[in-house]
Amino acid sequence: MTGRQFARLRGEANVPLRRGAWYAVVRVTATEAVLDVHKRMVNVPLAMLQLASRPTGAWSIVPRPPKCRAPTSWGPRYAVCPNCQARAPLPKGPVSMKCGGCNTTGTPSLMLGASSPPPRGGPVRQSQSRFRSPTRAIAALLVLTSGIACAAHRVLVPPRMDLHPFARLGLVTFTVENAKGTLHEFATERFAEDLLAAQPGIEVLELGTADTLLQRVGEREVGIATAQELGRQRGVAAVFAGHMKITNPTASGGLVGLVTPHLEATVRVDLTVRMLSTQSGGTVWRSSAWATQKVGQVSLVGGELNFSARDPKTAYGPLVNRLIELVTEDFRSTWVRQ
Repeated sequence: MTGRQFARLRGEANVPLRRGAWYAVVRVTATEAVLDVHKRMVNVPLAMLQLASRPTGAWSIVPRPPKCRAPTSWGPRYAVCPNCQARAPLPKGPVSMKCGGCNTTGTPSLMLGASSPPPRGGPVRQSQSRFRSPTRAIAALLVLTSGIACAAHRVLVPPRMDLHPFARLGLVTFTVENAKGTLHEFATERFAEDLLAAQPGIEVLELGTADTLLQRVGEREVGIATAQELGRQRGVAAVFAGHMKITNPTASGGLVGLVTPHLEATVRVDLTVRMLSTQSGGTVWRSSAWATQKVGQVSLVGGELNFSARDPKTAYGPLVNRLIELVTEDFRSTWVRQ
């Protein structure tokens, strides 16, 4: 069984992660994991992380670090939202919390690696606590034992497509159909980022558009002749080329009202990416995916959607991220439960 992985810090560490927050795992090696931290790839040693198949629904209780920016009125501990990673003060008593940023609800839970606060009457001696709550100790032992048993049956499977034999790869800016603007350029950048994060050590040469070369070799899209010519000109062993197609656009108020770039629209985007050998011109890998989602900051120009957001990550980042995640699945290592 395969699936996405998530990770959070076990305790305090000198890495750009918020303690208690869960982050998506992009790739795992024998010693470290590559995490997606707000669309930035961060390498973290595995020993510092707690891995899970999905984030827990409970808020993490985190001891306040020395240089924390949270209000001092929150006290020595605060909670971290399991969904959006926002911090919040702890409520009084075991009540459900609601995030002010994403409206996620859940119950605070002690973070792994943190210690429980002493009762108000003062610290409890170890001999007393040992006899007062044997049920809690047994439950903790059972959880730990079951976790070890599950981990023993998890195997890291290498990616289906290993790019290291190619060493140096070219990437042509994706083309787009039925749309204008920067959507295809943003998708090309995200594709390059995922490739480099999934397989460190490879080199991706971003070649820009290939319109002039296509006209010269007489091809409508990157094919045998274009790939071979790029190999001779740029010294790459293989070339990636992608095509995006926009269909079924619907906007709030109808397309007639879609005349300003701040309106939203629901669109379907199909993405196909090919990898061609620059020696033979043949296709050595191909993947496609589609997604339907609402995007922002679009307009209608000449009967076509215009993606010209000043902040593409906010406007249509989730849609592009989902497509790139699907088409690059063959390049990532995955954990398999046997």
